[in-house]
Amino acid sequence: MTSSVLQYGHRGPWSRAAEFPLARPTDFKPLRSEIETQIITFTGAPVFMENGTFYVPNPGEKTYIGEPSPEIDQNWEEITAGRYFLITAEEATDAFGSASDLYWNDKVGGYMAGIDMFHALHCLNRLRQAFWPDYYPQSGHHNTYIHREHCIDHIRQMLMCQGDMTLIPTEWTDYLGRNYVNSDVPHTCRNFGKLRDWVVSRHNGSRTVPESDEKHHAKGHGLNGPH
Repeated sequence: MTSSVLQYGHRGPWSRAAEFPLARPTDFKPLRSEIETQIITFTGAPVFMENGTFYVPNPGEKTYIGEPSPEIDQNWEEITAGRYFLITAEEATDAFGSASDLYWNDKVGGYMAGIDMFHALHCLNRLRQAFWPDYYPQSGHHNTYIHREHCIDHIRQMLMCQGDMTLIPTEWTDYLGRNYVNSDVPHTCRNFGKLRDWVVSRHNGSRTVPESDEKHHAKGHGLNGPH
C-alpha cells in the first residue's frame, strides 16, 4: 500500500498555535507526535447560475463525489484502505485498560484497532455508494439498512464531538431569492496526510504479539478489519 495525502481544500500555512490544543486525552499516544495543524479553505459549496441551474464545483486535485468512476473509487481507497493495524499489548492496555482483554485477535495474533477518523470516512463512502445502487451492488452486511443507520449516527456523533466552531457566512442568491450558506471558508485542520502516512506505516503487521504472549481467544478478522 502506498501512502497518500488527501486534498480537500486550499492549503494554508502550518501552525502550532498554543491556543489550539494539538492532542486530546483520547488520541492514540504513539500518533500524537504526528499531529500538526494547518489552515484549509474548504471547497464544494453550491454555485447558483443566473439561469436557475446550480452545480457543486470541485477545484481540488482529487474528487470524491459525482458519478461513480474507477478514479473516484481509487481516491476513496487511498484514504480508507488499511485503516486497521496491530497494536502492542502495552498500547492496548494504555488505550483500553482492562477492556483490552476483549480485543485479542486469534486470526492475526495480536490486538487489531484503527483510528476512528478512518472508520468514519469508510462509513461516509458507504453512504455515498448507496446513492448509486446500480454501480455498487447492495449486498453484504456493509449495505444493509442497519449498517447505514450505524454510519449515519456515528458520523453525527463525530461531528458533534469535534465541535468545529468555524463561522460560515450566508450570501444573497438571486435564484433562490434569499441568502444561502457559503461553506467555502478557512478552517483549522489537522494535517491529514501526516496521520494517514503514519497509519499506513503501521498496517504492515509489525506489532504482531508473539504467540507465547497470547492470553485471549476472541475470534477476530483480517488486517482489513471488521468494518
